[in-house]
Amino acid sequence: MAGDSIVWNIGTLTRGTQTEVSFLASIPAMTAGGTLVANQAQVIAAELADPVLSDDPATSTEDDPTVFAVEAAPSLVEGTKRVVNLAEGVVKPGDTLEYTITVKNSGNTWASNVVVNDEIDITHLEEIQPSAGGIFTGTSVYWDSTTTQALALIGLSPNGDVSLSFTARVKQDVADGTIISNQAVFACDQQPGPVPSDDPATATPDDPTQVRVVAAPLFVSSRKEVIDLDGGLVEPGDILEYTILVVNNGSQTANGTIVRDSIPARASYLPGSTVLNGSPLADQPGGLSPLVEGLRVKSARAGTPDGVLWIDDGSGTSDAVAVVNFRVRVEAAGVVC
Repeated sequence: MAGDSIVWNIGTLTRGTQTEVSFLASIPAMTAGGTLVANQAQVIAAELADPVLSDDPATSTEDDPTVFAVEAAPSLVEGTKRVVNLAEGVVKPGDTLEYTITVKNSGNTWASNVVVNDEIDITHLEEIQPSAGGIFTGTSVYWDSTTTQALALIGLSPNGDVSLSFTARVKQDVADGTIISNQAVFACDQQPGPVPSDDPATATPDDPTQVRVVAAPLFVSSRKEVIDLDGGLVEPGDILEYTILVVNNGSQTANGTIVRDSIPARASYLPGSTVLNGSPLADQPGGLSPLVEGLRVKSARAGTPDGVLWIDDGSGTSDAVAVVNFRVRVEAAGVVC
């Protein structure tokens, strides 16, 4: 090597003979697609007045340099879009969703002037709040190199990944079972056609990110507790008090709410011990627990009609909760588990 040139000292080359030399070179990483790489050798000898230039035999032009174009391109096909419910649990009317779009370049060179566009389901979503410079136009959110500098030139994934996000609130009037579908598209100078985002939560490629709205009462936060009123270990003859807290953590008021509960094995119900929201309840004929056949309950809030359970405030202890208590006596035949 002599600077940026390679020199071979061949020595004497007799008439009618030839020799062949070669070298290996690598293309610098991230070289743009279409870049022309030109190379030409020259032969110098004492007998030659001027250097003799090499010829590319692949062309009809004489004494021309050997030229090839670099084949390289970015690829945005692995971009993803995720969604989480900031209220946690199932998606309900009024919940705020956070969408996160990750722009990924899985090609072999830079992606320049990347544009991300996301059509929003404004029929079911409102209060759209984009981050990272994104702009909401009224029907879509978009990001480009003028709003978000990181999109001007994106390197290879994962180090070059760019994360964008926005939040949106589910409208209060969205019906139960509604599917809210959302998908971003990507483009760049080298890949102008729109490339769809993928929901990594599913096995289907290039699919939109979807949530299903539950607009109904939910009782998943309801619970049942028990204490031994005699203290210590549970022994035959002890009285156990059960407390059932019926919690509606859904998005709609529950009507006609009924709680059923059987008496534990190896225990006997204490007649007259069932209480709803602090008020004693009558037993079924024969001193049976009203819970066995089904007890219509209601929120503890004053004036609540029978069977109505208001939506809880999230605490699980508000006056929207129905509280049922009943007692049993442990029989001598065994221990309640």
